[in-house]
Amino acid sequence: MTKSEIYPSLSEREIKGAEISKRAATEGMVLLKNRNGVLPLAKNTICLFGNGAIRTVRGGTGSGDPFNGGLSGGGGNDINQSPRYHINIFPALIRAGYTIANEESLKALENSYDEALNQYEATVFDHFSYPEQRMTSEELEEYRKQTATAVYVISRNAGEQSFRM
Repeated sequence: MTKSEIYPSLSEREIKGAEISKRAATEGMVLLKNRNGVLPLAKNTICLFGNGAIRTVRGGTGSGDPFNGGLSGGGGNDINQSPRYHINIFPALIRAGYTIANEESLKALENSYDEALNQYEATVFDHFSYPEQRMTSEELEEYRKQTATAVYVISRNAGEQSFRM
């Protein structure tokens, strides 16, 4: 089974619940200031940066984990990456019709992140941490030539007795 598969498949109740959750989240968002009309982002080419783009943190650890699986609630390290429980920003933007200029770089980051996560052995009051991807000025200049739009997803996770960044 790959991470993109959902097993067992979603029930009708789960599908309806997801639709309700998405509508509630969309209607509940508050945009404090849309300076220069930057939002919504035009569906063209963007650059996407940050570990949070590939492995989006959606809560904390332990009781703060909305799925309460994976590192904090049993199961394999990657169980909370199942699309049944979790949506990451990178593939969501692709599904929404965006072209990601640095897509190959993000896929490589996903692979190295997941490899390190699979080797990680959690201990009490600890959580997995992975260094942010480093880029050279030359790489950033090449991306700038492809688009004027960049999104950096800041990702922080914390839980009981743990506040590492």
